Amino acid sequence: MLNTISFPTVISFLTCVFFFHPLAASGSDSRNCENVLPGSDLPDPAETLAAERAECPQNDKYFQGYIQALIDMNYYEYRVTVTVQKGIVYLYNLPRNPTLRKSIIYFVDSIPGADCVKLECPPEEEDEACESEQAKMYPPGKTSGVWLPQQTVLFSPLLADPRQSGYSGACRWGDQVIGKRGAAVSFGEDFPIYRWRNVGTHNGDVQIGLEGCVFAVFDMTCTDTELVNADYFISIPVTWAYNAWSWRFRIYHLSSHLGDEYMDNHPGVMRFNKSLEAADVFLSYQWTYVRLYGGVGSFIHVDPEFPLKKPYVQYGIEFRFLGKGDFCNALYMQPYLAMNNQNASYNHWNNDFTAALGLEWSKVQGVGRKVRLFTQYHNGFSAEGQFCKEKTRYFELGLNYGF
Repeated sequence: MLNTISFPTVISFLTCVFFFHPLAASGSDSRNCENVLPGSDLPDPAETLAAERAECPQNDKYFQGYIQALIDMNYYEYRVTVTVQKGIVYLYNLPRNPTLRKSIIYFVDSIPGADCVKLECPPEEEDEACESEQAKMYPPGKTSGVWLPQQTVLFSPLLADPRQSGYSGACRWGDQVIGKRGAAVSFGEDFPIYRWRNVGTHNGDVQIGLEGCVFAVFDMTCTDTELVNADYFISIPVTWAYNAWSWRFRIYHLSSHLGDEYMDNHPGVMRFNKSLEAADVFLSYQWTYVRLYGGVGSFIHVDPEFPLKKPYVQYGIEFRFLGKGDFCNALYMQPYLAMNNQNASYNHWNNDFTAALGLEWSKVQGVGRKVRLFTQYHNGFSAEGQFCKEKTRYFELGLNYGF
């Protein structure tokens, strides 16, 4: 076959390649390395991409598919739809939660080549045209729920709660119950199982899951670093979210166990079987940078060996501020300040206060699991097993991983 190709055919082919190739067609602006003078300005890739889209609208379709794939990968629970026209990105069906909306907008705006991000049919403009447009994109019954949602939780964790499930380790100083120098660790997480979409007249989301964690504390002043106490916690949370509101109801079990080394080194200490089942309900409201929450709980069953009066209340506030891209925009960094307080009848309704200040890093703003570096101050009662009626205060410096 090669023998049948004539020399004029080869010359014609090379001529076409030279004159119609993008680099050749640019003439004196060709970006061949030999033609670039030292210190000369290279074109902005975003401007080049915008120019190509203006010349060929078909490129908008490819860019639209690229952004849609990224959103589906990171926010698939919300079914956000993207269109691109001349470099302008239009977002449809954004979630009503202000934190999530801001997260998606920031995520799209940080994509190279996105000249501008515009919102179509924002939640506050519930006109007929918007509703009909979204009805075309999302016919009723298309998706009734999501199995094992892994990117978001409907009720966000309480950042300053000493008994918030997660993977964490912290050094502790000044604890008047456990020891002047100690260490606290936890192993566990919130595991979402199924999420129902557009439930009820408000079209909120409802989710059921499983939450389990082990909380352990060690006394570092001893030569053998004794395990003082370990709490085993498991619950079934049912959560609901609509707009900036979120709600959680859960039934949980908690049992506490003193460490063997602690019992050996403290022969005079009596062990009590702190074991209980309880239920609580919490309500939360999220502004863009501020979150308020509060809840009430009661013990359903308590082991008579360690009786506890039933009701308790818990409430707090969280601030997130000055967030920005970090590590060349590979991660999103967010400082936060959180305060939590609990008043329990078994402690005569006295304050049990915790404040946390830290930094959290996530791949996407406000979504997915995060790494948190935090410092924490506690003043009130110990959260460790049978010591829960003893007063203490301490500082912690630690690292946490979870939602």
